[in-house]
Amino acid sequence: MSDDIFIFDESGTILKGIKDKTITNITIPNSVTSIGEEAFAWFTGLTSIMIPNSVKSIGNRAFEHCTGLTSIKIPSSVTSIGDWAFSGCSGLTSIEIPNSVTSIGASAFWGCSDLTSFVIPNSVTSIEDYAFRDCYSLTSVVIPSSVTSIGDWAFCECESLTSIEIPSSVTSIGDYAFFGCSGLTSITIFNGVTSIGDWAFYQCEGLTSIMIPNSVKSIGNRAFYSCSGLTSVTIPNSVTSIGDWVFADCRGLTSVTIGNSVTSIGDWAFSGCSGLTSVTIPNSVTTIGDFAFENCTGLTSIDISQRVNSIGKYAFSGCSNLTSIDLFSFSLKSIERYAFYGCTSLTSVKISDLCQSIERYSFYGCKKLNRINIPLSINYIGEHSFDGCPIEKVTLPISAKYHPNSFDKMTNIENFKVFISYSWDNEEHKAWVDKLATELNKYVYVILDRWDLRAGNDMAQFMEKSVSQSNKVLCILTPNYKLKCDNRQGGSGFEFSLISAEIVRKNPSSKFIPILRDGDFDNSCPTALGLRFGLDFSSNAPEIYKKNFEKLLSEIKEEDLRPN
Repeated sequence: MSDDIFIFDESGTILKGIKDKTITNITIPNSVTSIGEEAFAWFTGLTSIMIPNSVKSIGNRAFEHCTGLTSIKIPSSVTSIGDWAFSGCSGLTSIEIPNSVTSIGASAFWGCSDLTSFVIPNSVTSIEDYAFRDCYSLTSVVIPSSVTSIGDWAFCECESLTSIEIPSSVTSIGDYAFFGCSGLTSITIFNGVTSIGDWAFYQCEGLTSIMIPNSVKSIGNRAFYSCSGLTSVTIPNSVTSIGDWVFADCRGLTSVTIGNSVTSIGDWAFSGCSGLTSVTIPNSVTTIGDFAFENCTGLTSIDISQRVNSIGKYAFSGCSNLTSIDLFSFSLKSIERYAFYGCTSLTSVKISDLCQSIERYSFYGCKKLNRINIPLSINYIGEHSFDGCPIEKVTLPISAKYHPNSFDKMTNIENFKVFISYSWDNEEHKAWVDKLATELNKYVYVILDRWDLRAGNDMAQFMEKSVSQSNKVLCILTPNYKLKCDNRQGGSGFEFSLISAEIVRKNPSSKFIPILRDGDFDNSCPTALGLRFGLDFSSNAPEIYKKNFEKLLSEIKEEDLRPN
């Protein structure tokens, strides 16, 4: 073949193109050391080409869209293949890359739709971005231990790829690396990979399981989104956060193990995982994002870490088979809007004593939730929070603000009541009781005879209702109170006969709280109160009173006093 048909640079060593594009078979002359950029680009009639051992590099887009080319052999003299070098060579079925090649450029084989197999030489250190994108017929690829990174979109839409091994030399899997590899059923990631990029395995619908090695520290957003065949996954202890949408719409996922180092679960992380029946969230987790488990319709139970201080909006909305949720021991300050919206099987909810607000629509439509204990720490309940819940009666702290439609229209709403039982020892004692009642009334509805008993009222009926209908009864202990109670003398004695009867019926009960004001517990506590734990308010020191008042509030709220 005459050299006259070729176009060279001034040195005659770089092949820049060809004059006659009707030629189908080409042999490149031995004088050429480099095939230049776009030298044969869009030469669709080219069916075969011989590259001599003198060639050291193949330039960018050198054979782009040579759709008639079916096979090519790269000589061992070549060390680099440029960006887009063989992109769009849709007829290419095989290519041999020698070990002399150290770099394969970005998009080098993008769109080689008939390429069925590829062996990456062990001299290559990275698989660049888009390198094999849209190689629809690629069924196998061998990644050598020399490779340290897999670029973004590297194997995107390689839908015939069924299995792949990522060696321990690889430290990062790029964004979209295996996006849409729907035929991928098996992937082995050896210890060494530290990061899995965003969308890395999106819509790998044939993937049934994956073992994420302990070397992985971060899993990108949407990494396994819509892997509908995935049935189980274990997130290792090396991972500290689960990103947004990571396992969203993995409908076949039935088992997930979350490592003990994970501190946050991102927005939509497991949204739509309808096959998931139970989840245990470890103690390391403090944050559950918005929509995190939305529409996990198979979820029946979830064990949430007590360190969780934030559960996002819609976090468990639509979990129609979730039957109970325990948030009692949490440092959770707020239940966000729509958090448990439409959890139609929910029958039991326990809310933390540190929680301050229940936002709008949080339990809307939980049609089996017929009881709820609202802690005294709650100061706001949003609109429609419990609408559609068949709760007949609810007791609220006096400080709680709520909308007229916060509860179902059939719900009977009452304030949390505390009755104070005491003896009128002297004016100083009555003033102290009045002070205690005034401060408590900021948090609960306090019933005090000097406030609520009016002239002409039936005293016996007032005392009966006060004891029976109150949530808590404070017994202010003094020697005189003990004397009157034990001997059933006066108003205090009658009150205590009612208290004693209730203690007998409901024993043991935490409803009655002894408060020592004067003397000691032995000479001031009525016999019927027995060995009940009490609080010592006998000191008048302001700092001691403040500390004891905080303890009293904790007892009234029945807070969990165990350290986290």
